[in-house]
Amino acid sequence: MPVLDVARQLLIGAYFSREYSFEAAALFNPSTVPYPNQGGLADGKAHFVLSLRATGERHISSICFRSGGVDPTGEVRLDPPVQRATMAELNGTGLAEGNYDAVFALGTSLAERVYDQAQDSQVGQETPA
Repeated sequence: MPVLDVARQLLIGAYFSREYSFEAAALFNPSTVPYPNQGGLADGKAHFVLSLRATGERHISSICFRSGGVDPTGEVRLDPPVQRATMAELNGTGLAEGNYDAVFALGTSLAERVYDQAQDSQVGQETPA
């Protein structure tokens, strides 16, 4: 059996795990709100939460989050992205109608949290082709 290079091993693993890049095609529609806890920051600095619409493979839209800060001069800094994202657990009644809560495990950082339309197929809704 031939030995596969690391890139091919990762590709095969992605196929088996149904892994895909939710940010592969575009990031747009940014929206920011102040981070709930502004404690420990120097005067004039602010921490924020950024939500983005991400379009990935198969052109499925996801909502992803980042955090960052702004200093008194207006310089914006985004916190580093994470290696792996965490999908929300969908809870509620009327899941097929979209009446549900997206719940993430406690301790999950904002940058790990993704709500992906691909999850809709898990609750009886078709995903766009």
